[in-house]
Amino acid sequence: DPNQVGGIGWSSGGHQIMLSAMRPRHYADIALPEATDVDGELAYTIMGWPVIDPLARYRLAQERGNQELMGRHNAYFGDEAGMEEAGPPQILLRGEPVELPPALLLQGAADEALPQGMAEEFAELYSLSGGVIELAKYPGAPHGFMREPGSNQTRAFALAKSFIARQLT
Repeated sequence: DPNQVGGIGWSSGGHQIMLSAMRPRHYADIALPEATDVDGELAYTIMGWPVIDPLARYRLAQERGNQELMGRHNAYFGDEAGMEEAGPPQILLRGEPVELPPALLLQGAADEALPQGMAEEFAELYSLSGGVIELAKYPGAPHGFMREPGSNQTRAFALAKSFIARQLT
């Protein structure tokens, strides 16, 4: 059932899945001849430690003198204007018409690869814009924490499974 299809993404993939979910008809679709009524709309999204605000991440890389990361941002987005145009927080602040599927954001509390507070700021903007979002933070957990076995990984996967089950009922 296309109405029960969700999306999940980690790190930059978390940004991409939320951007796609918010703008399901904004980007070119690949036509499916056998399913002409299917579009890019998602019933829910799950983001793990997303680079949800590419411009804020770029500025953090600038502050740290991380030329490699800055170069990757520029290669993907073109420039700071491109980062702002494709930033879900900025899209919400501009009041663009978007889809707001239920979302789950899994974030390590010790993630030094992202600006502090970025997840909380996005969750606040998303909910103020009318979206339902759950934010789960994991103590001592770094960027990519679900790759490492342990209690945070176990809890995060259990929450993700529970979130999916709740969206499908």
